[in-house]
Amino acid sequence: YCLAKLTAIQKASPHRVSPPCPYVARCGGCQLQHMAYEEQLAFKTQKVAASLRRLGNLKEFTVCNCLPSVSVWKYRERANFHVQEENGILKAGFYQKKSRQLVTIDECLLLPESFIAITQKVMADLNRYGINGITELWLRQGNVERTVMLILHSAYKKVDLTPCFADWVQAFPFLQSIVIINKDGQEEVLY
Repeated sequence: YCLAKLTAIQKASPHRVSPPCPYVARCGGCQLQHMAYEEQLAFKTQKVAASLRRLGNLKEFTVCNCLPSVSVWKYRERANFHVQEENGILKAGFYQKKSRQLVTIDECLLLPESFIAITQKVMADLNRYGINGITELWLRQGNVERTVMLILHSAYKKVDLTPCFADWVQAFPFLQSIVIINKDGQEEVLY
């Protein structure tokens, strides 16, 4: 096991591409955007095989090739945003690579556009109503119905989202459920 940091590219792989994401240098959400999509699939297949060998202590087995997504972009069905307070304002984003530094984003090439819209609306409302204590915002999307589940993690035992959640449901008709998980890990289904 060894860690390394890329300092220069002497000769680029024929599978190397320019990452199209404007956040790729800072955001820790995408590690493979520098690879052509077909190479990403091969890499993922190799990772599964290596994990089965190392963790499962398997010697002989067959790993099927990683199936491509219907779309190269906007295919992810889940996202875990971290929430931090900065100068009295709650912000959501992803952690910078190998740090706890928050990188806020206005778009993500891998997430459905609805995820960004929901996140921006939720954060704006939490700030508008002075609701604190939210530490994470998770979104899950059904792969058939395309309905979305919003999960908020709280540092407190109780958070009152009454001023917000009816507006969220109205603004996003595909929002199927809203759940808050308190600091003790107890779930409260709000919608």
